[in-house]
Amino acid sequence: MSIRKGNTVIAGDASQNTYTKSEINSIISGINDVLDTKSNKDLSDLSDEGKNISNWSNNVTNCITKIPQDIKLELDVVTHTVTLKKGSKIWYPNGFEQDGTTLKFSYIITEFDVSITSNTPDTGDITRLIYYNITNNTLVIYTSNSTGTSPASGANQVLYNTNTNKIEIYDNNVKRNADFSFPLGSILGNTNSAYHSFISIFNGFGYIGSTIFCLPGVEGLAPNGFNDDGTYKNVHFIIPKVKIQTRTWSTYNTQGYVYDVTTNTLHIVNYCTELDGRSLLSYTLFYNSEENKTYYTDSDRYNISDSNLKVFLGYLKADGTSAFKGITLPKVNRLPNAYNPHLMMTLFQDNSYIRVWSDGWCEQGGQLTPSADPSNITFLLPFRDTNYFIQLSVQDTSPTDFALTVASWNTKATTYIQVYQGYNGSSQRMPMMWEAKGYIF
Repeated sequence: MSIRKGNTVIAGDASQNTYTKSEINSIISGINDVLDTKSNKDLSDLSDEGKNISNWSNNVTNCITKIPQDIKLELDVVTHTVTLKKGSKIWYPNGFEQDGTTLKFSYIITEFDVSITSNTPDTGDITRLIYYNITNNTLVIYTSNSTGTSPASGANQVLYNTNTNKIEIYDNNVKRNADFSFPLGSILGNTNSAYHSFISIFNGFGYIGSTIFCLPGVEGLAPNGFNDDGTYKNVHFIIPKVKIQTRTWSTYNTQGYVYDVTTNTLHIVNYCTELDGRSLLSYTLFYNSEENKTYYTDSDRYNISDSNLKVFLGYLKADGTSAFKGITLPKVNRLPNAYNPHLMMTLFQDNSYIRVWSDGWCEQGGQLTPSADPSNITFLLPFRDTNYFIQLSVQDTSPTDFALTVASWNTKATTYIQVYQGYNGSSQRMPMMWEAKGYIF
């Protein structure tokens, strides 16, 4: 038996049937190396590295494979406090480069936690955006936001000024003398609290007014047909710098936003997943799964042309005038094996066994003769959480004693489980068989 990463054997020997304890540990270490590279988590679980596998490009397509988790926001629902954690990477529009025309975007890394609290509830559901004051190192949270060259009417406004490439905040029509970040996320206020729950954290993507922005480091796979063996042919891309796109409309309440790999630009378009005359509109991007390509329509919805290399990212919700009111953020694509699991490995040795499936499901078991109560069963591979299943059974080695022997568990951890063996009619402790099943990633 062997463990492979791509086409490389990283542990074990396919021709070997038995293993020493050190060899088993080497194989388990090899499994952990493979598991550490899998991308099988939602955005909220991702590390900064994204935990992406390097050789999956021909198994998935038209997707995002990594989103840097740079913005670290926390919400204390008891004290109604929003905190931006130390080490967050904050991007902000910062005027123009020396040529006077190229937009300039800068970032800072926060050096300490920053918090803001509100104990005043709202009269109803209200969405606000969260910003970082670059000049004063504080958080600010505002409801109204727009894109343009002057603020909208009203007492308190946030403006993404396209003339200056700056985010400006106006209190009672007076502009604050400070630089502000792109929005860090959106938060819901209600009758219980102005800071009730996060709606979205703008890692990778976000919006302000009628402008969507994409931050550097996002990676993905653009569909580009099929290889000769029938697997997906893709173009891997990394968004190298901040990208923005502004669009205003009043016709459609929901639009898709896509990334054009060929031109390295963002677009806001209608979007549908397959060619369907009932949903196809003018200026629509659609994905054709039979060809693994994207196509585009112009003003004539049936005038279809190749769209170059574009990847669908998510949806934007508009307020029917000129601003966004919400965003559907993309999720990192799971491996297709998560939907069609296959057996990755099986190992039997010294009354122990382990079976690992491609979707993270693991079955493992063994034998223990407890020396005391309680005793610990240590798993061969740790589980993802404690929501695993455990089964215990006891071998009665002295049936003539009419012993009543019971096995039970008390404490569950991801790496072990604490068990007891109760017996009546015999003082002899007996072998216990155990089996545990659950997800390890």
